[in-house]
Amino acid sequence: MYSSDKLIKLVLFGVALLNLTARTQAEEMRFKRISIQEGLSQSVVFSVIQDHNGFIWLGTGNGLCKYDGHRFVIYQQLPGDSTSLSNSNVRVVFQDSRRNIWAGTSAGLNRLAVRQDPVSGNRQEGFVHYRHDPDDSLSLGDEDVWSIYEDRHGTLWVGTANGLNRLEADGEVVASDAPESREKFIRYQNDPDDPHTVPRNRLPAILEDEDGHLWLGSIGGGLVRFDPGSGTAQRYRHDPDNPSSLGSNFVMTLYRDRAGSIWIGSYGGGLSRFDSATERFTHFLPDTSDLFSISENKVFAINEDARGFLWIGTFGGGLNKFDPRSGRFLQYRHNLNDPQSISNDFVRKILIDRSRNIWLATNAGINLADLKGAKFTHYHHDPQNPNSLRSNHISALWESHYHPQRPELWIGHQGGLERLDLRSNRLTFFAVDHHNPKGPNGFVYSICEDRSGTLWIGAFGGGLYRFHRGDGTLEQFTHHPDDPHSLGSNRVHNILEDRRGRLWISTAGGGLNLMEDRANGRFQRYLHDENDPTTLSDNSVFRIYQGRDSTLWVGTANGLNRFDPENGTFRRYLHDTGDPHSLSYPTVRAVFEDARGVLWVGTDQGLSRLAPEDRERGRFTHYFERDGLPGNVITAIEADSGGRLWIGTYRGLACFDEQQPPGKQFRNYDVRDGLQSNEFNTGASFHGASGKLYFGGINGFNCFDPDSVTDNPFPPQVALTEFRINDRVRRAGQALVNTRQITLDYDERFFAFEFVALEFTNPEKQQYAYKLEGFDPDWIHTGDRRYASYTNLDAGRYTFRVKAANNDGVWNEAGISLELRILPPFWETWWFRLLILAALLTAIWALHRYRVSKLLEIERVRVRIASDLHDDVGSTLTKIALYSDLIRGSGDVSEQNRLLEKIGTMSREMVVSMSDIVWSIDARNDSMADLIDRMRDFAATLFSARNIDYVFTVQSLDMEQKLPITWRQNVYLIFKEAVNNVARHSGASRVEINLHRADGHFQMVIRDNGRGMNTVRKKTGHGLKNMQMRAQRLNGQLTLQNGEGTEVRLSVKMV
Repeated sequence: MYSSDKLIKLVLFGVALLNLTARTQAEEMRFKRISIQEGLSQSVVFSVIQDHNGFIWLGTGNGLCKYDGHRFVIYQQLPGDSTSLSNSNVRVVFQDSRRNIWAGTSAGLNRLAVRQDPVSGNRQEGFVHYRHDPDDSLSLGDEDVWSIYEDRHGTLWVGTANGLNRLEADGEVVASDAPESREKFIRYQNDPDDPHTVPRNRLPAILEDEDGHLWLGSIGGGLVRFDPGSGTAQRYRHDPDNPSSLGSNFVMTLYRDRAGSIWIGSYGGGLSRFDSATERFTHFLPDTSDLFSISENKVFAINEDARGFLWIGTFGGGLNKFDPRSGRFLQYRHNLNDPQSISNDFVRKILIDRSRNIWLATNAGINLADLKGAKFTHYHHDPQNPNSLRSNHISALWESHYHPQRPELWIGHQGGLERLDLRSNRLTFFAVDHHNPKGPNGFVYSICEDRSGTLWIGAFGGGLYRFHRGDGTLEQFTHHPDDPHSLGSNRVHNILEDRRGRLWISTAGGGLNLMEDRANGRFQRYLHDENDPTTLSDNSVFRIYQGRDSTLWVGTANGLNRFDPENGTFRRYLHDTGDPHSLSYPTVRAVFEDARGVLWVGTDQGLSRLAPEDRERGRFTHYFERDGLPGNVITAIEADSGGRLWIGTYRGLACFDEQQPPGKQFRNYDVRDGLQSNEFNTGASFHGASGKLYFGGINGFNCFDPDSVTDNPFPPQVALTEFRINDRVRRAGQALVNTRQITLDYDERFFAFEFVALEFTNPEKQQYAYKLEGFDPDWIHTGDRRYASYTNLDAGRYTFRVKAANNDGVWNEAGISLELRILPPFWETWWFRLLILAALLTAIWALHRYRVSKLLEIERVRVRIASDLHDDVGSTLTKIALYSDLIRGSGDVSEQNRLLEKIGTMSREMVVSMSDIVWSIDARNDSMADLIDRMRDFAATLFSARNIDYVFTVQSLDMEQKLPITWRQNVYLIFKEAVNNVARHSGASRVEINLHRADGHFQMVIRDNGRGMNTVRKKTGHGLKNMQMRAQRLNGQLTLQNGEGTEVRLSVKMV
């Protein structure tokens, strides 16, 4: 038998249990789990922070991780790499006011730095190490680092397993490139003989109060208030005999709230609040009789949100939300059956980021939830919650105000009928089963409350039920094949009471039914007749809807019908594949008329709009996925107070505002926004009296106030995460985040950027746009793609810009920018162009000089020709004139004949000379072959006439070589003079002529077997002089040798 006290406690416990279980799935939190499957380096996460740029940093048992919402960058200890972490067991991560990232490990302190690679010149990340050195009293006091903190003066404090350390950096941390730091620490360690020193214990927590004192949490040494000025410490310890003393000597975390109160989380002592005026502690401990107490007495983490709630992470009791005003805790525990519960009940650290997301560091990875407030409340089945739905497949919803002070929501699903008390959030289940009325099952497809308060239930297979509220019993109306006035089919889709109080029932296969006699269950059926176009278009009826003018609209498996109950006729609106303005698809699942009289029809292929002026001609306009719908299969339509349509589909929920411009009319939501799932069921929607909307699907139902479905107000920070050149990473991580300009060589014109939006509320729904100013004329929108690439850009200066939108389309228009400079190739540089200009001017000058020299050369040729003509032809003509005069004055015929013979000889010689001059200046005769041919012809003609044998040989000469006029003229005339001398004066019977090339010179050798040089010289002295003169003109060498005959040798450099 229970005592009265025990009975009272039991009753109170039961009431608390009911209140807790009924506290709503509305207050549930949906956690996103991030684990090793997503790239986390290890499951045990000790620390979590958000840096200045928005990245999330995590300290784990196997490395330091940087997370951008999509992927991890992992830093670990690498053997042989002095710039890697000193140890991979990272207990604490911290960013100071100078934006340095610090990592405390079990083997020293690390600072992430960016260095210039001496070989490649690239900026790379690396760690500076701060280690304990037993021989250096200014080194870190211990290798085992547990906490890092920066005070208001910018001084860095490090808590280790052996006391407190202050980094001496003269107010500024030196950005050293050395792997081992040369910076010094001042140690504050325990002195056993001095109780005012820091205890010799691990220090997992450091906090500064408003007076500048540091509060230290120690494991085993209690709580310490430390005066940085004097270096003295005051200790607070647990006293079992004093309930106002510290709750436990194992202090794991400290937090100072906005009001200035200091909160202490300890191992075994729960949560405590310190009153600085009385120096007393108030404790919050688990209480099995109070389900609104804290869940566990091992508190490892404390944080405060924007609304003043404290979030408490416990070691084994999950997460607690604490309201300091009421003193009540709400618990969030791991649930094996709920993948959106926290992944583990061992919460080590809590972060609330700048966008009001909460991050939990646990023994099973990271958990992330949105504290901005859920857009959609989700009710669903939870095996561990007796006050949750019996089934998740929701097919009918109806809000009832039969009891004005106790509004109810009636829910139909695969398991039967449930009633949700909207005040207490308590659920009551009612079984509906046409086979066994007392059984637990029955598929409720439709609910309707008539004007008398009677509930009508449509079951898919069980027919129609009238629900008696008093005793909770059901009265069933079913189909009887032999009774034409029974219900048309037992598969009821929809129930409607019209404004005249008539009850209409739509069925699958049984057409539209009017319940004429509710007392006796008499029905009138309206069926399809293929021979009568004024009948119902199909017997499978999904939806009945009464318009503003009381018109009944009937949606079927084959079109929409406008029904006139007075004469029982139907006007059909059918789908016609040849008419784009007909109904978009035969199957009609939803019908709604807005305040302007526009009828909206939801089909299996989009949304069709029928304006009042288009009803008679049946002209529809349509909206499909391509216009913004999340899916083309529309299952339900409701409107909010602002006239926007809320549309349930198989692929999410859409909010449609026709007044917006195209492209902005649809705002779509999916399961990531808190929907029960992306699939909503046909007809499972309701517009509540308060303006709330209800939509049911395959995983429960959502309730929401449309005016409270607001956008995430936080535009995302944008960061560049990787820069590639020719598909090789050039910069990444911190080396790129802090970069404002990059210079590229001309051959590095293929490059790519990766970027990210650092807002973590549904990052999968973020959008991006980029632009390269100086190249792209406008922004390039990429959807959720996070990279951009360019190739073959001209040299010059560019600015790369990226902007991003959060999950609700709120853009950070400022975004981020990076200056790019592409150097030109040397041939496009100013100095090279100047050099080319100088070369061009020089070439023009040289060309001019060349042309002038050519003109001078031509002039010299002309002068020489004129001189030759004057010397040869002129002197010959003079002689001819003289001889002519002598002939006239002589009477001697023999003398006259002699003189006439001389005139003929001189005339012939003059013709030959003229021929030689013409040949030499003719450009068609400018090759070596032309010269040799003329030499050969002259020698043949001359020697044949005198019966002299000759041999003419040519060796190693380029017959195609072009020869200048003066060169070929002088060589030919030297040859001609030499051959003439041989023929006329040497008395030779044989001559050898050899032309060849030797050492870059033209060699001509003429050898005869005549009388010798002396005789020849006497007879040809003037000719030899001419030959020497011509050889000198060619800068050649002419030699005559006397032996058995004469040898004439000419050597001239080839041109």
